[in-house]
Amino acid sequence: MDRHGMKHGFSGVDRTGNAAAAPNCPSARITMFERSIAITTQDLVSGPVRRPAISVLLSLDDTPFSISINDVPVPKARAFVVRELAPRAIQALNCQLLSLSLDPGHPLFLSTRKALGEKTFLALPDGPLRACRDPLRGELLGAVPRQPDDRLIEALLSSAPDFSLHLRAKSASRREHLLAQFESQWTEPHLASKLAAAMDLSVSRLSHLFVEEVGVPLRTYTLWRKYRHACARLQSPGNLSTLAQDCGFSDAAHMTRTFVSYLGFSPTMVKSLSHIHRPVEAHRA
Repeated sequence: MDRHGMKHGFSGVDRTGNAAAAPNCPSARITMFERSIAITTQDLVSGPVRRPAISVLLSLDDTPFSISINDVPVPKARAFVVRELAPRAIQALNCQLLSLSLDPGHPLFLSTRKALGEKTFLALPDGPLRACRDPLRGELLGAVPRQPDDRLIEALLSSAPDFSLHLRAKSASRREHLLAQFESQWTEPHLASKLAAAMDLSVSRLSHLFVEEVGVPLRTYTLWRKYRHACARLQSPGNLSTLAQDCGFSDAAHMTRTFVSYLGFSPTMVKSLSHIHRPVEAHRA
């Protein structure tokens, strides 16, 4: 583990006065899908991190694990859903953990956030987990990982009280058109102006529409997209400075800060400790 990762990782004393463990991730498998990122790992200690994606955390071997929200520990469980940008840390020792990030723009992002209401997280009941866990293991731990079936994720989330009332995706046509335009232009300067012009909107109206349809501001989504782009290419030849420039970061330090904020580990650590699959990202600009 490099010194930079230790500096920015989860260490020291939390707000309860308990000693916090140093960040640790012996190995991880990261798979980049179009609107989600699946990370499977054993013996993870990470955080605190803040992602613009909603996190679905699930023990794949039935071992309870710990999380803390805003440095406050919560009782162990086998599955949690954590809303976007909620500072959280994980200790999953002797546990095979799945962390599934539902990106802004994912069909279940807005409805899951609505179902959470004012809650920053929710522990999911044990009962329905087994029916979802084994298919997810098969999809994500095979030789060629497959994108999790949204119906499995919805079934898992619907096990929580009142969630089933909200998990109804709104019409996707406008969102998909907006994101298709974004994908064609996101690496260009003056993105907001160009995207607004392409959609025949004012910049102000575009900003409101993006939050309404995707779930986060354009600036937030763009940084997440840069992070995804960099993570997908992290194991390609080349140095971090070149990768940062190619992915639209101001420099390697900016990229490193983004990785630490979103993932809890520096790009160097992720590159050395992870195997990254990119079935979608490998073919996108």
